[in-house]
This record gives sequence, structure tokens and C-alpha cells, in this order.
Amino acid sequence: IFGENYGFGYWEEIFVTGVMTDAGIGAFFEEMTGEPQKKQKFMMLSTIDLKDPTTLLLISIFLGSLGIDRFMLGDIGMGVLKLLTLGCCGILTIVDWFTVSKRAKEKNFSNVMTLI
Repeated sequence: IFGENYGFGYWEEIFVTGVMTDAGIGAFFEEMTGEPQKKQKFMMLSTIDLKDPTTLLLISIFLGSLGIDRFMLGDIGMGVLKLLTLGCCGILTIVDWFTVSKRAKEKNFSNVMTLI
């Protein structure tokens, strides 16, 4: 998905798992030696709040009817709707079980792309 020419070859694993291995960080630093602008971008990227898709799925399963998963993704309006209607009588909660991981990955991707 992300080519080496964009500087994201090692960041792809973040969008899948929400974390980056030490080997990926080391390889990224090797690629960036001698280029201060890329080092600055890396330092800024390390401050981004990334959402773990697995954690959000578990929160959606156990607290989804209260809208906690939507609040964590920054979707305040739907979070309030789910909170007041108990997940629209459970229908929206079940839908979220199947879509929350994808939305977490999309949120992580959009956060990184706004920084770049």
C-alpha cells in the first residue's frame, strides 16, 4: 500500500496492528540518516494518538451499547445517540462490532496523513 518513496514502507504495520516493532523503527531510522526533515516528521509521528483496532473491538463488544466506542473514535454525535437509545435497541451496536476495526484503521491512517 505505502511505497518506499513516500517514507511509509515501515509504517504499514501500524495501520494493521496499531503498534510498530523495534525492527521497524530501527529500519526507519536507518533510512532517515542525514535528513533532518524526515527525522522531524518521525518525531511528530511518534506523538500521534493511534487507536488499537482490537481494543476498540473489545470495547465495542462490552460497552458498545453505551456509545463508548464511538466516543473513542471521535464520533460524538453517534456516541450520544447510542448512549441515549442503548445502541438503537442493539441494532447499531451489532453493526459496530463488524465495522469498528475498519474505522479505527481509517482514523489512524487519516491522522498520519494529516501530519504528512
